[in-house]
Amino acid sequence: MGRRGSLRQGIVALALTGALAVLVVLPGLNAGRGNPTAAAALPPVYLTIVSHNEEPLSGRPDYTADVNYYLQNRVLLKLFAETITSRGATYNFESDWNYLKAVAMYDVGGVTDNTAGKNIVRWMKEDLGVEIDPHAHETQYNYADVAYLIEQLGVTPSKNVGGFLYDPPDNNQGWEQHMNGIYGWMYPTYFWRADHLWGAGTYQHQGNDDKSSGIWRPKDRYNFYVDDPNQRLLYIGGCNGSRPLLQQVLNDIETGQAPADGFYTADLGYAQDWLTPQSIAELGSFIDSLAPYVAQGRVRWVTLTEMADLWRTEYGSHPFRYDCAAGAVTPTPTPTPGPAVGGIAELPDLADSPANAPDAHSPSYLPAALLVGAAAVALGAGFWYARRRRPR
Repeated sequence: MGRRGSLRQGIVALALTGALAVLVVLPGLNAGRGNPTAAAALPPVYLTIVSHNEEPLSGRPDYTADVNYYLQNRVLLKLFAETITSRGATYNFESDWNYLKAVAMYDVGGVTDNTAGKNIVRWMKEDLGVEIDPHAHETQYNYADVAYLIEQLGVTPSKNVGGFLYDPPDNNQGWEQHMNGIYGWMYPTYFWRADHLWGAGTYQHQGNDDKSSGIWRPKDRYNFYVDDPNQRLLYIGGCNGSRPLLQQVLNDIETGQAPADGFYTADLGYAQDWLTPQSIAELGSFIDSLAPYVAQGRVRWVTLTEMADLWRTEYGSHPFRYDCAAGAVTPTPTPTPGPAVGGIAELPDLADSPANAPDAHSPSYLPAALLVGAAAVALGAGFWYARRRRPR
């Protein structure tokens, strides 16, 4: 082989060395962008669908007052549950007292012919695997009363508090009551103790509803975002039941804005009272649209209780909180001795957040990587040029 051929091979080799340097510095630049292997390594978002029915106040229907309305809604609820579970998604059915009493009144005899001879709540639980959670505004019936009504329908209620007031801290409900468990108001001999909180909100959702993803153990009502390992109640964030916030979290995970070692939870919220065939069909289409994320392992359909179990078994009960709206990790510090500070605990400065730490997988490393590669190529070219200029 001639001298020129050898030199050309040298240049090619050095250029390849420069390209290799780029790849070494950017090990994961394409993660989550059409690369199934890289996408599978991203942390999943644990997702479920949640529905509520409400007390007959503020325009909400009274299910016990109109059997025809109850039966019409029953058709929609059955379709809703089937639409979800037939696609492999999960469903947390959360009910207040009024609907449960209507089930006891009307969901009998021939009404149950299309639900295996079972009332619809029991059928959803036993035949579709739906999780049945108490949901209470606690104006007449408290959470223990609602759990009792679920039990009277032949279903063991979950240990999930299906929504509660957390802000302002000194509200009439007071979620701290669930730390030790409660007795019913209407059924005072019945005792119910929750294990998990979900759905931290404000009165009529007019305030700062929680928009967190993740799980931690709130210290108390004044320090909701402080994790207390000695507090047994868990809080499960749901990104406020919002599709856009779910998509935001998925995007943040993909781009590296959200850390790869986080534990992410979310839900999609629906009002049972206002279901329509159109809204149910649209939900089915949206579940279908998430199929690529499911196939990649980036979305995992699990119930609220399963989220809590996975947090304990797979995440080692490590507190984690991601603000779905702000797109930032907001660490949940452990409590320190001293009096509680009034008001919701102030979030840590985002400058101290892991989300702002340098990330070797971040596209921001692209300029440095290109400089390394270019330097290698330039070095090789300079070496070749020097050899050509060397006197024979």
